[in-house]
Amino acid sequence: MSDAADEANDLAAAFTQRFVDQARAAAAQPDPVRGDCEACCDEDVMVKGAGGIMRCTPCRSKWEKRR
Repeated sequence: MSDAADEANDLAAAFTQRFVDQARAAAAQPDPVRGDCEACCDEDVMVKGAGGIMRCTPCRSKWEKRR
């Protein structure tokens, strides 16, 4: 039998996960498209918006690490 503290923790975790899922859905970005990376100037690669410009995957990774 679980006590009240365990039930409260389970409820809080469920609400937290629900809010995280809602935030991710609201902030979902479109899939990458083929274009030019504005950070490294690589042409005809898969790019996605990050930091206000279109970036390729390696540039997005570097940008995320610096944030």
